[in-house]
Order: sequence, then structure tokens, then C-alpha cells
Amino acid sequence: MSTPLALLDLIARLEAAPEGGLELSEAIARWFSHNHYEWWRKRSGPSNFTESLDAARTLVPANAGWQAGADHNGGQATAELAWQRKRGEAILSIEVSASTPALALCIACLRVRQQ
Repeated sequence: MSTPLALLDLIARLEAAPEGGLELSEAIARWFSHNHYEWWRKRSGPSNFTESLDAARTLVPANAGWQAGADHNGGQATAELAWQRKRGEAILSIEVSASTPALALCIACLRVRQQ
């Protein structure tokens, strides 16, 4: 599931989701790799990428800084990633919105892979 169209479809599903869930988290794990999927399947409990910031942050690239939070006035949650492709190059950033902070961070992590 690592084609550009599959990635766009996955991002669209996450953006439209009213909340996280195991099906969405499984799709993310499958997109990243079979090894990541096997790791994800062995996890116990309800914690997953789309429902837990702790789980979602494991998707953040090593060279990226991030922040995520909820709008407490009933608005969308946001997440921002900032990263550098190579030392000495400009710092790139992306900000996305979703229904929850964990979903927003997942979307941002996937959008980075589009760059």
C-alpha cells in the first residue's frame, strides 16, 4: 500500500474521520511497512496511532520536531511538523487540522512522506 495514490487515499480517510479507530491505525501501519504492521498487531489494549498521541509520535521522522493540540473552543485539532531534509538546507514545516490531535499528527507524518 505504498503507492502515491494509496497515500492520498489514506490521508483523505484520516481527514474525514470523526475519531480514530483500529481500522485506520491498521491502514497506517500497513502503509509504513510490513514490520511496522507486525509490531502494531502485537500491541495490546486500545492504544493506537489514531487514538493516542504517544503512539502517533512514533511515526514522527527522527529529524523532525512536532507539536499537536486541541482547540478547546470546539474547533479542529492541529499538528505541526518541522524538519530538515539535509543539514544546511532550509527547515520545512507543515501544519494540518483534524478532528483529534492524534489524527492530525498522523496526517502530518504521512504528508511529510509526500514531500
